[in-house]
Amino acid sequence: MSWLEKMTRDPVPWLLDPINPSARWLTLRDIFQRPVAELGREREALLAWAPVQTLMAQADSHNFWSRATDPYFGGPLGTFGTLYALAQADVPSFPIAERASESLFSAGQSADGRFALSTPGPQIWLCYTGMALQILWHFGWGEDPRTDAARAILVQIINQLPARLTCPLVGDRCAPGEAKALAGLLSIPAERRKAADNDAIAKLAERLLTQFGKQEQDSQWQPSNFPRYYGSDIIELTYLLARAGWHTHPRFRELLQELLTLQTAQGRWCKDRGSGGYLDVEPVYQPSRWLTWQAVVTLIMVYGQAENPYATP
Repeated sequence: MSWLEKMTRDPVPWLLDPINPSARWLTLRDIFQRPVAELGREREALLAWAPVQTLMAQADSHNFWSRATDPYFGGPLGTFGTLYALAQADVPSFPIAERASESLFSAGQSADGRFALSTPGPQIWLCYTGMALQILWHFGWGEDPRTDAARAILVQIINQLPARLTCPLVGDRCAPGEAKALAGLLSIPAERRKAADNDAIAKLAERLLTQFGKQEQDSQWQPSNFPRYYGSDIIELTYLLARAGWHTHPRFRELLQELLTLQTAQGRWCKDRGSGGYLDVEPVYQPSRWLTWQAVVTLIMVYGQAENPYATP
């Protein structure tokens, strides 16, 4: 079965509209499966995009997008939130973003490797550590020993101390935080992952699939938006679980059906709340090219590239 058979209408021509060069680039890379080496011009267009140019103009050479001593200040408008948005949109690295991401080590990382809003207690701060891994791998710091320290403590707690996988703010399990941690581990290239990393990915995926099915827990998922901050939604959840290889699990099929019910008559997925931040460029309650790209890629992973008519031979 082709993923197109699950669509009310083919969204690909709409995704290719250069009005959102990030969604266009991601579509060519992930839906058309075009070699990255052939898409240099498409990716460079992201740096010339007006929202990215505005973001660059807002940066300070010392404080970046918040405070030099507190990259989390400002939430999605701060340094940490801005870098996370850029990583999600797959905007190429540029000098001030590369320096800002390096500053996370000194200003946002604890001595044992965790990334957190303040001096952490026993909790891991899943969301921020997972988001930091995505940022650092995106901006070229993935091989740094300090990044590996964040990976190591995250993996250790997931594999050996799961009772500590709670959120200091929520006071309990946090499904979006576990999703961010999963995304952080998945951002490590497969050939760079250790056996313990793959074990942690499997444990997180299983927890998300089997332990977040009750109504009171499902309420932790937020309305869909992109770029995201520490919140998460069903579109991101299914995307991550499919990337982790858990798309044959019975619970995943239930989530996939929920994903499909969010599709509009035009074969698109809508943004249901604002994102905040400099890349909050798509209107609320309107179809989102980013969310539609992510939903379609999830369907392609489920039904296979062999049945994807857009894949490059």
